[in-house]
Amino acid sequence: MAKKKLFHITDAKLFSTLEVHDDTFSVLPFALGLGNNLKILEESISATEYQKDSFYTHLIQGIDWLVGVQRVDVLNLSLGLKKGTFVETDPIHIATRVSYEKKTIVVTATGNRGPKIDSLQGAARAPWVISVGATDDKKQLLNISARGVPNCSGPTLVTNGVPVYEELDDSKPKFLPSTSLACARMSVIAAFTKMMVRHLTSYIKAVNEGTIGTKSPPIYFLKIGFADSGVAENFKDFIHPKVKSFVEQGERGFCADHCQHTVHCVNEVISFLYEKSQQIRLIVEPDTIRRFLVAMCEKLNTYGIHEVGAGYLDAEIAVNYWSTFTPQKLLEMQFPKLSEDITAYFPSEKYFFSKELVEYLFDISSRGITAHAKVI
Repeated sequence: MAKKKLFHITDAKLFSTLEVHDDTFSVLPFALGLGNNLKILEESISATEYQKDSFYTHLIQGIDWLVGVQRVDVLNLSLGLKKGTFVETDPIHIATRVSYEKKTIVVTATGNRGPKIDSLQGAARAPWVISVGATDDKKQLLNISARGVPNCSGPTLVTNGVPVYEELDDSKPKFLPSTSLACARMSVIAAFTKMMVRHLTSYIKAVNEGTIGTKSPPIYFLKIGFADSGVAENFKDFIHPKVKSFVEQGERGFCADHCQHTVHCVNEVISFLYEKSQQIRLIVEPDTIRRFLVAMCEKLNTYGIHEVGAGYLDAEIAVNYWSTFTPQKLLEMQFPKLSEDITAYFPSEKYFFSKELVEYLFDISSRGITAHAKVI
């Protein structure tokens, strides 16, 4: 059996204030100290300029707790790291890459150092994360939103980064417009998108296996993890009453009323693909969620891709997308080369889900389970 590769953050004293059961992390490939890990330590790295900053080491520990112990579906990182370069052996990049490999959706803020070109903060440069820039409530890019490099790099997408007073406990928010707020909002949309994709794949599986009953397949609650200080202290954490009730009873989800039109749409997809000797393979993983987020975006043609990525996405756009999600949209995403055949096969549009269900599932996602790692 091959030894597990561990990376070492050399200043182990900073971990002495943390409550740990042993001197290894739960899922991240780091060692706390050379001590008992000396025999299995295969590689050391010189970490980064944040190596002796307790915030940085606590951040790594917080990510490990969220991904390994809490098993969050979405990891929210609205960081203010000084370093703006991408070095794959930097501990933060190792941490986000391992999180991604563990099927956790990693959402990062681009940073507030715009409008300078090439101002993305380091964590937003990793190719496996979903990086989020910020606009105002009129879809105009905020001056502070970090930019990438034309024809080279940029955010994945952007959303509104302006606070809404109703979301805060008092009328004077501590939170100014920022990419951190945009990041938190996109984390909610990412969680909602995962819920919708998983619900769709559950229906496809049930129809294929002939196990459709009087209720829908289980709809599982999702968890968003915050490993930073990106949410204002006076931000209200409104957990949905139904989510709270089920969680208190030890339940992980619920079943909705059976939707016959969903089954009908799934059957149409399966029938079309049968004629083409194809099968639908929709895997619930970070890359799939990214593809859906990008597909949902509204283009912002007055800006470059290095400024806004695929475009603008907010809750209203996401809910409308899933409320009008058709077999055609699904098939064109999965089989773009069959576009003409798909259009001819489906002369009229039929929607997988009712708007009432989609709105309800977004409400559950936006007021769902959260986990917060104190890293400062």
